Parts: sequence; structure tokens; C-alpha cells
Amino acid sequence: MTRIQAIELEDYAWFPGQWRNFMTDFYHYQMKTFDLYRPAAGLLANALQRSGQTRIVDLCSGGSGPLALVQQQLREQHGLNVPVQLTDKYPNLPAFAKIADEARALGGEISHATASVDATAVPAELTGLRTMFSCFHHFPPPLATRILADCVEKRAPLAIFELSNRSLAAFLQVLLGGPLSIPLLTPFFKPFSWARLFWTYVIPVIPFCAVWDGVASNLRAYAPDELMALVGQVPGQETYDWQTGIAPGGVAGVRVTYLIGVPRAV
Repeated sequence: MTRIQAIELEDYAWFPGQWRNFMTDFYHYQMKTFDLYRPAAGLLANALQRSGQTRIVDLCSGGSGPLALVQQQLREQHGLNVPVQLTDKYPNLPAFAKIADEARALGGEISHATASVDATAVPAELTGLRTMFSCFHHFPPPLATRILADCVEKRAPLAIFELSNRSLAAFLQVLLGGPLSIPLLTPFFKPFSWARLFWTYVIPVIPFCAVWDGVASNLRAYAPDELMALVGQVPGQETYDWQTGIAPGGVAGVRVTYLIGVPRAV
């Protein structure tokens, strides 16, 4: 199956912010609870050591994804105490504040930018290894290439991680797992919200939108060879070392596609 630039509802400014935040809360809970991005810490540790960077700037953070857990794994498994800064075009500030508290409880440090940050033109003051979790598929090839080009232009190392892919298993996980897991997990989400319960159980907007966007995400996902084809279009990409592949996630059947780019020493 070829990649399709399907419609993903949460991409649009008209999509209600409350619904977007409830959806990203679900994604964050799922990634954290089931350690879906298990291979990320090892790959990031290697990229941090090779690049000499000591902090992470996360782009398109949404509900913050797995970063508190990944930060803990970097510290406990690799001996790297790495502060993280979250950014997003539509910052989910309540989620960012919550993840900062989670990180502090685990002995880490996570901050966030309150202003909108465009992943295709990251402000120069946001320095560090750039990460993107479950978001690169949102960008069609021209914008995806601009994200890579902005990294190369500013000599910023980059690590992209995706759970979405175009396999049959990935579509079944979304179509079957979404409607089952969202109603089961919603009571555990914090902070408590009557609106969250209403839009999940009374009028099931959140399960519907999450399944819709999950299917669209899989259709949009880039395979490793497609990621490298994008890299090939970036001026100056030959000054970087690139690594791409697929690794097993924290749950059977879950796969993590990744792309790592580290500037070569001048």
C-alpha cells in the first residue's frame, strides 16, 4: 500500500481544542502505561552521546507522549540526566504542566514553551536534540522535508519515532483496540473531567475521532525507505549520519519506526 495523505481531524485549527486535548491525553496515557516506545531510550542515548547534546527539545508534543518515561529510562538505564522542553503548534498547557509534575516525581526535569512553535522553523534559541514522537506522519512530503532541512540548516540532531505504519496489524490495533481501550482507560485519566466522560460515554466523540485519526495516521505513515527518500531531498544532508529502521515496541505486535540524524564532526 502506498502512503496516502488522509484527513486527520486534530490537524485542523477548527477542531475543538478540548477534544484535541482529550485525545492527546489518551495517547499519552497509552504510550506511558504500556511503554510503547521502549526502543527510544537506547536510540536517543546513542544520538545524545554522538552529538554531544545534553538536552532534548520535543516538537509537536501533543499531550507529551512517552517523554517522562523515556527521560527516566535515559537516566536509569544509560546514566544520562537529560532535561526536556516540550513544544507544539497548539500547546496543550494543562497536559504540559501535568507531565512536568510527573517528571519531577520521577526525578527528572521537563519544561515547556507556552508560545506556538512551528516544527518547520524552530526558533534558534531552542537548542538541543530534537525529538518527534507520533507526529511526523502528519506532514506531507514538502513539509516533512522542510522539517529535516531546518534541522540540517541549524546543525541540530534529530530523532523521529512513529508507532503508525501501513501493516494490517496496525490497522487492526486501531480499529479494535481504540473502541475497547478508550472506554476502559478513561476513568484513570487525570485530572477528572465531566466533559471527558460526556464526550466518551454519552456522545462518543473521542473514541470515534481517535479511531478516525488512528486509521488516517497509519495511511500517512512513512516507511524507512520513504524517510530516507525525504532525507535525500535535503540540501546538506550528506553532512549528517542517518539511521533508520523498525524496532519492536513495548507490546507484542507494536512496531516503532525511527529516523535518527546526527551532524558529522566538522
